[in-house]
Amino acid sequence: MTTVVLNVEVTCGLRPEGFRQWQINTFNAIMTAYRNLESTYREQVAAALIRMSVSIVGRNSRRNREIEREELKKSCIRIMSGQNFSEFQSMPPRATPSGSLSADYPEFDVERSMMEGRTIQFFEQAFEWGELTYLFYPYFWGNKDGWLAVHQIEDTDALFTQFLQAGAARVLVPVRPPFNDIVLNYLSFPQPPEDPWSGGDAPVFGGPHYRSLAEELRELTGGRTGGIPVDEPWEVRVPTSLVILQDGQADLPVFPTGNS
Repeated sequence: MTTVVLNVEVTCGLRPEGFRQWQINTFNAIMTAYRNLESTYREQVAAALIRMSVSIVGRNSRRNREIEREELKKSCIRIMSGQNFSEFQSMPPRATPSGSLSADYPEFDVERSMMEGRTIQFFEQAFEWGELTYLFYPYFWGNKDGWLAVHQIEDTDALFTQFLQAGAARVLVPVRPPFNDIVLNYLSFPQPPEDPWSGGDAPVFGGPHYRSLAEELRELTGGRTGGIPVDEPWEVRVPTSLVILQDGQADLPVFPTGNS
């Protein structure tokens, strides 16, 4: 009887897509654990401050980010358009004659509003303002006469303090791909043209550059389309200006149940 012994060696290699999936799963697991720990830490710190009767002041941090983006957006439009928004007069101020008993209802200039609407449509739709990226530079890049006053401005939100003290800022504004040529044409003029569409037609329904109202609303509310879901969704806690529910009590109130 003959005994045969085989020694088999198998070399295995991880496929690129498998390695990428492992990276994604590992990253998601780490970030989920981090968010859970961070959330627990913040809740404990907030509860401790409330128990110590510490008064927390300051605006909601999310609102601060909105203010920063809004002001930077206004400045970017002013630089690109060369105007300071004083030209928007489709709704001019009107005063009621002295002693008149008749109401002075607001009236707008239809022709002027249509012209201004073309400019508004261009700047609101040609750029991805929701993806604005910015960096604040120190106070000394601003007016020297205001250095002392500006440098003393403080806020409970550290990033908002940088915004309030900034002497300059670097801002990156992405252009929507369908508008690349239109924006390049607009910026190529030595003096920005009054009509950003250069006399052509603004995007109309069904056209390649048309953006529906649903798209704009989805973007304003933080919605995105076209993405691929990765792993399971997780709970996200948003900031709130609510700090103390009841004086002297850090826990949530408990209400009795039953028929009244």
